Amino acid sequence: LDRTPDTLKLNAKLADLLQLPSGTRSEILTAMWLYVKVNKLQDPEDRTTVNCDKRMAEVFGCNRVPMRDLADLIEGHLQPLPPLLIPYTVRMSTDTSSLHEVYEMRVEIETPKPSELPTDVPHPYAFEEHPNAARDMQILDDEISILVDRIRHHDRRREFLERFAEDPVPGLNDLLRAHARAIEDAGAEEVISDREREAVRKSEFYMGPWVYEAVQEYIEETRKM
Repeated sequence: LDRTPDTLKLNAKLADLLQLPSGTRSEILTAMWLYVKVNKLQDPEDRTTVNCDKRMAEVFGCNRVPMRDLADLIEGHLQPLPPLLIPYTVRMSTDTSSLHEVYEMRVEIETPKPSELPTDVPHPYAFEEHPNAARDMQILDDEISILVDRIRHHDRRREFLERFAEDPVPGLNDLLRAHARAIEDAGAEEVISDREREAVRKSEFYMGPWVYEAVQEYIEETRKM
């Protein structure tokens, strides 16, 4: 059962004092305040202090209680509600077509310990029963890996196209930088002269007609993916 906020049980003395067997902390504090107010137990000279009457003194064991300490004193007289036990027998052979009432109730079931699980039921993927299970799992793992790579590729492509649509210049700069890094990684720097390497560092190098052709080829390649 959903008990939010928590519903707590009052011990016998506090329940008899407040005439409240159970309730939330807010309800219990409200009942306590009403008891103090109805019985005029607030100290007339110090309104932050409660002068306990005989019944209240028997519950809390003191004659005066600061208002700020009431909640802590009450807490010691509260306990969780006992579990709700509903004895019920499930009859699988009974005809239920004549029944007109259905009750749905959420119940908590303890998770069985490994030692309590049945041992005579074979696992559906037990290697003894499925000698090809290892191979099948490897095939599935490979397929999952391929799908993950495709998802990452499409995600990078989508991110590039979104950035390119918003502002083409940074996208082209990133593309050219990636292209230059790829050339260097392939060992092309060994056949590039110092003059050519210096020219690549300047923006004028990327103003030539080959840039337009390279971008068009890149866009065509991305469309084919």
